[in-house]
Amino acid sequence: MRRQDEIFRLLDKGEWFGSLPEDLRRAIVERGRVRRFSRGATVRMEGSPPAGHCAVLEGSVAATRWFSTDDHSVLHMGGPGFWFGEVPPLLRCASVVTILAQTDVEILELPLDAFDQLVRERPDYYPHFARLAIERYVVLMRQMAEVLGLDKEALLRARLADLMDLRRLDDPHSDADINVPQTDLAALMGVSRQTLNELLKRLEANGAIEVSYRKIRVLDVERLRGDRSRTEIFRPLRAPA
Repeated sequence: MRRQDEIFRLLDKGEWFGSLPEDLRRAIVERGRVRRFSRGATVRMEGSPPAGHCAVLEGSVAATRWFSTDDHSVLHMGGPGFWFGEVPPLLRCASVVTILAQTDVEILELPLDAFDQLVRERPDYYPHFARLAIERYVVLMRQMAEVLGLDKEALLRARLADLMDLRRLDDPHSDADINVPQTDLAALMGVSRQTLNELLKRLEANGAIEVSYRKIRVLDVERLRGDRSRTEIFRPLRAPA
């Protein structure tokens, strides 16, 4: 079982958690519970009742939307420090995505009743949780615009840059590797594996990335972004120590 101080140090690397007031950070860890899921398990089912805020401590998960029993779309993938489940507790709505364990995962969950108690005790905590949901909304809006307006190669550049940016939000000191199976990346792009492979080869020949088994190393994130104007959306100041 992980100790609370170990969980605190791991999550404190992330931009959102690390920017919270210290008393709120400690309250989340102290009132949270650690849960474990095996690879391939469903961590959160689309349409399920609101449950709580969750953070990946170890392993990786994929946020997906299912159109039928055989067809789904990957919306995002996240490793240690990635938060999910932020919208249902705020809106009291059902889960809007399915969260799947891509590997064996360990998760910190702040249960719904613990979240409710926190914001009853300290209403000034609520905007911090709302900010997390709004950040996800901004990312989603940008991605929707990119899907509609970019060709496939430019869209792949944008997706890889987004994955790197979001990873750095979870852990600013993380390396430049994106540990995403190409099958999942193709699903995230909405293209075939063959098309994705051709696009990756072009970016590799251009010196922007290096492709290896189940991993893509970003060599030049600015080359990925190209000439498109991209705003650094989330760079909040950390709370005073």
